[in-house]
Amino acid sequence: MGAMFDHGEDGNLHLAREGGHSHHRIVHAADMTGREIERALLEAVVNDPNISMFEHHFAIDLLTSQDGPDTVCHGVDTMNTETQEVIRFISKVTLLASGGAGHIYPSTTNPPVATGDGIAMAHRAQAVVSNMEFVQFHPTALADEGLPVKPNKARENAFLITEAVRVVPNSLGSDVIDNILKTTVKVRKELQSIMWKYVGIVRSTTRLETAVGKISELESQWEKHLFEQGWEQTMVGLEAGEMRNLFCCAKLVSSALARHESRGLHYTIDFPHVEETEYLGLPYVSAYLDSIGTKFAHGANFASAGSSIRLGPRSPFFLALQVSQFIQFKARTTQLYKNSSNNGSLPNPKDFRKALYTFDIGQNDIIFGFMNTTENQVPVTFPDILSQFSQAVLRLYGEGARAFLVHNVGPIGCLPFGAAMFPPKNATLDKNRCAVAQNDAVHEFNRQLKDTVVQLKKQLPQAAITYVDVYKVKFSLIDDARNQGFEDPWNFCCGILEPKLVLFCGTKSEDKNNSRTATACPDPQKHISWDGVHFSEAANQWVVKRLFDGSASDPSVPLNQACP
Repeated sequence: MGAMFDHGEDGNLHLAREGGHSHHRIVHAADMTGREIERALLEAVVNDPNISMFEHHFAIDLLTSQDGPDTVCHGVDTMNTETQEVIRFISKVTLLASGGAGHIYPSTTNPPVATGDGIAMAHRAQAVVSNMEFVQFHPTALADEGLPVKPNKARENAFLITEAVRVVPNSLGSDVIDNILKTTVKVRKELQSIMWKYVGIVRSTTRLETAVGKISELESQWEKHLFEQGWEQTMVGLEAGEMRNLFCCAKLVSSALARHESRGLHYTIDFPHVEETEYLGLPYVSAYLDSIGTKFAHGANFASAGSSIRLGPRSPFFLALQVSQFIQFKARTTQLYKNSSNNGSLPNPKDFRKALYTFDIGQNDIIFGFMNTTENQVPVTFPDILSQFSQAVLRLYGEGARAFLVHNVGPIGCLPFGAAMFPPKNATLDKNRCAVAQNDAVHEFNRQLKDTVVQLKKQLPQAAITYVDVYKVKFSLIDDARNQGFEDPWNFCCGILEPKLVLFCGTKSEDKNNSRTATACPDPQKHISWDGVHFSEAANQWVVKRLFDGSASDPSVPLNQACP
């Protein structure tokens, strides 16, 4: 239609990335994109002889009827905000092209009319409204000063009594209308405060539940005040209509309780990750040491950064200690479950026998070996490492565990930081520039790990132990990075790795004359490695999707069938 959007030096549209987005995909016209779209659209509408435009009309509600189980739309009731008349439009087709609902928050760059009118109308007409938790808001925008307390001339008769489409003279009086307006302005600010406090940047199940209760209570108080002032069900008004729609949209946003993940601008501390566990229909398990307000009904996570099977130099939480923590956790939660009626956040004691016990450990043991011994000595440590792993499985089996998922170790010779900081003496590299000696050590470890799993199956005939070849899946991604949508696998997102400067993610150099900080890149989704050691979230998602079907497992069992 002739909208003039910004272009880059290459002549292509310049794509921006807004808050909560993972890709640059927004066309824009400087900072006036909305105005430019309106300009082009209005010009096209004015120049089309088949379109009649009715300005200054506030949509009240869709006109619907029931045709069996179906809801049929016949048009819309509107209010002319200049004449204060209610106008009904009957149409064979009604198309809602609604704007946003940014004014459920105190700070927004949305225009003043973005009060969710179309969204609320659709909801009241029983249309399906979804993903409202992603409604746009701008926490760094200047706060809206709100609506004027004193009604101006155009709003003096904003509250009308209607019966169908017939306007009846106003009988409330200017003092009553003034009081209603003042109360509505106050209520709007209270609603915005609730949304900002409980449904803002960081959300949680408790906050969302609190918001739902407070919004419903505030709406009831507002409606009670209106009726006490003489308001009737058949009355309509611009301020009241917008307020009703804001309440509706605020409650729809709070329905984010049903989303057990964090995505885009919706971040909840109870489910901080993208929901790849949707494959299993389960939420992410909580960390064992994060015990305040945590729900363990679906399991617990005993993993620790830098941990290893044997006691290592980086973390005291080696595997034997993690198993001891689990045994303590099981005993304590079982006691609490039996002695408390409020045990919804605790695992049912019967579930310990039916649970899936997952191991993803051993990488650090090999890395520590390359740090502290020679290449030839590294494999010598493997039997002792795997003996301790075997003892951990036996201890868990003694506690009732029956289903185990054992990940082998990934290609550590392809880790940017690992290959640079602990280079093997035999610096042979493969076609992907991975250190052959380090990956050869991993292959030997994984071979012995699989043999250990075979022996455990013989010792524990009632156990279901699945060996997962994570190495194969991760290496296939590194080998085919560009075709899978990733950059060079040796580029990582957060950290600095240079000949004279090595900084891990988030650290700062001590050189006062050339101070540098290792910060994150703007496009982590394009990187396989997050920090030179760990895979990025995008890469982990890629890996998980390929592990789920069981094609990399022995026996070849889909993940959702690995439990007893």
